[in-house]
Amino acid sequence: MARRDARARLARRAPTDARIVPLDRALAARVDRDLHPVPFIEIDWVDYDRYARHGFGFCLLVGRAIASAVYAIAVSATHAMVNVFTAARFRRRGFATRVSARFIAHCLENGHLPVWDCDRVNVASAATAARLGFVEARPFVELGMPERSGLQMSRGRVGAGRAVPGGRRRVASRQVLAG
Repeated sequence: MARRDARARLARRAPTDARIVPLDRALAARVDRDLHPVPFIEIDWVDYDRYARHGFGFCLLVGRAIASAVYAIAVSATHAMVNVFTAARFRRRGFATRVSARFIAHCLENGHLPVWDCDRVNVASAATAARLGFVEARPFVELGMPERSGLQMSRGRVGAGRAVPGGRRRVASRQVLAG
């Protein structure tokens, strides 16, 4: 009964023009630009084309505005790791729960077990996960860059080196060239 009442309250708070759509390549780029402080989807998937080929997600739109988005940070043959984000002006209206429920249904329909993790301080994410039926497992430590920035990749190239007996190549320490 209480769950039904909560759903009815959420439905009353939802705008009539709210709709959930698949998160395609173009919307993924918009989510990174409009919602995230850094381009998380691009960082997680290296680029949007790779996301479009191997990832999936959903977006809750209110009119043309992206209210909430959920996507797979990573996908294996059996699992999909969840990332969900809601724009500040649309929070506390149940949008993350609605769009995440669609993501979970998609996972289960396609043989993926959704995996949800969040930082201890992210109380809203933990509450959303609990509403969707997730239970907390063993805590773990994640190593990451400050402010979740991406790693700076090397810009140098290593030359081919000189052939040595046995067919192996030897690379001299000064053969790193500026890119």
